[in-house]
Amino acid sequence: MNESRADLKMTEKDPVCGMDVSVDSQHRYKHDGKHYYFCCEHCLRKFRENPQQYLTKGAAQQGVRIEGGMTKNAVYTCPMHPEIRQPSAGDCPKCGMALEPSGVPFFAAKT
Repeated sequence: MNESRADLKMTEKDPVCGMDVSVDSQHRYKHDGKHYYFCCEHCLRKFRENPQQYLTKGAAQQGVRIEGGMTKNAVYTCPMHPEIRQPSAGDCPKCGMALEPSGVPFFAAKT
């Protein structure tokens, strides 16, 4: 089957959730001279708040950290489907987005 170049949709990975997003998306942001594309306003907002968190490989899968770098008692949920909850990182069974730790992460620090 012959497909013209016009028929092919260009996609990029959403750096927050990992979904494939069309470069035609209205949710986009330019950071350090590079364009990033997002599936929704929620992911765009999270990226704007802390781009380096999502530009580090595997950041979406880090979970809740405690002293020593271990993940403990994390419950992962989908930003688009909060009813999806599971004890480990993975993909949402409804939309395929990367699950994120729910709640406010706790970072142990010595004071």
